[in-house]
Amino acid sequence: MQWREGRLLSAGFTPHLAEVLAHQERVDLHELLKLVDRGCPPHLAARILAPLDAPLGDPRRGPLSAELRTRAERGGPRGW
Repeated sequence: MQWREGRLLSAGFTPHLAEVLAHQERVDLHELLKLVDRGCPPHLAARILAPLDAPLGDPRRGPLSAELRTRAERGGPRGW
């Protein structure tokens, strides 16, 4: 997990988002990095690749979806 987190930090993800994503095994790290390399903001790349098998904020979807929902309710990417 440390390697994944380090790669995300190097790509411009904030420490908190990098930590959350690093522990989400269902999130494809390589696809995240491709999106960011193409100019997609890290918080948006994370949102785009969030698993879709449960509604946003549903605990079955994992901590990433709950975190993204909280951020969205606060008005978007600020603080990421």
